[in-house]
Amino acid sequence: MSKFYVRDFYIKSINKFKQKLEKVNDDYYLSQEKYLEVSKPKLFKHSIWNTDGTNRKPDIDVNKFIFGFGNKSEGVIFNRNSIIFCGHLRTKKYGDKVDKDYGKIWGQDFFLNDEFYDRIFKFKGKQFYQNWFDSSLGWYGSGYFHFLDKKINTLLFDIYSDYKNELKRRSENEKKEKVRKQKKLEGDKLHLLSKLDKDNNGTIDVIEGVNEFNQLMKKNQKSIIEKQRVDNNNYSNQLIKISNYIRDKKHNLQELFQRIKETKNKENLDVLTKIISNEVHVYNLILFNSLNLLVSIIDDDLFTYNDIYEKFDKMNIFNSNFENELSKKLDDLNLNLVNLMFEIDIMGRKVVNSINHLSYVTEESSKRLEYHLKEINSGIE
Repeated sequence: MSKFYVRDFYIKSINKFKQKLEKVNDDYYLSQEKYLEVSKPKLFKHSIWNTDGTNRKPDIDVNKFIFGFGNKSEGVIFNRNSIIFCGHLRTKKYGDKVDKDYGKIWGQDFFLNDEFYDRIFKFKGKQFYQNWFDSSLGWYGSGYFHFLDKKINTLLFDIYSDYKNELKRRSENEKKEKVRKQKKLEGDKLHLLSKLDKDNNGTIDVIEGVNEFNQLMKKNQKSIIEKQRVDNNNYSNQLIKISNYIRDKKHNLQELFQRIKETKNKENLDVLTKIISNEVHVYNLILFNSLNLLVSIIDDDLFTYNDIYEKFDKMNIFNSNFENELSKKLDDLNLNLVNLMFEIDIMGRKVVNSINHLSYVTEESSKRLEYHLKEINSGIE
């Protein structure tokens, strides 16, 4: 919902009342032209509009004049930047009756800030009043400024009510908008969850099923250990580190998946959607290359092994603690997802840039991988 500018509303509201008064041809209504006429000094025809009253009438800029409203003894002028009043005082000096010393008095309130309405429009019931104090009179100088005329009080009350009704309307619309956004958020969350978890069992689909890497490694561990001895290369240690990396990657994907259910605003959901989409792609790349590295050891394909190993080494997979640290951050309830997205994005780019161009992948290598996966009844295609 658009920002509420009180001053803009004031101009719009006062012009609305102006049009209503013009339409009914109210005898209290003063257009700019009429005000210019009645404000001219006239012999034996005094009114508040053409005399200063008890105190000096404020200067009135006709260029900012919207309309006036009143009779010969009381009135209000609505300007673009202020409201000018001419009413009466009730003071302690006269037992809260109209102050004879002051009689009619002018006052002006400028539009200084958004508290304009609540600062100016004060009422007892539906009668306008403002607290007033003259320090020179001490306690007797305290009282309040008000209007005797019912029509003036009614207009001021209606103008203030228009403001309050606008606040109420906006508040109700904000509540409706909040409900609408929440419903849409829940719908978007449900759509994303069902897309990532098609069987609706609470686990992101990409990490479900057989742990192909570990099963293939265990099935061929004797062969791997023998090749390790012959090649004088600690394959088992490398494979265990890769296995741990895949394990942590799976855990983090599931934690990100869980965060979807917990997210409370669209901004975080958009961030999570992007993170998870990227991380699923990175996970599939890591898993695919890890399986090919394992098969290359089993099948004595040293060229493919060295190609993948060097890429993994540059990515720091054998020494990195990134996924483990990421797991701790995802456990933090006060996690800043935007900041985390940048961290994950940087690491994800490194992975993609390192292994996205798979020069070793040939029809022969693909067939070898497919053969070994069938041995462990893998569902990977």
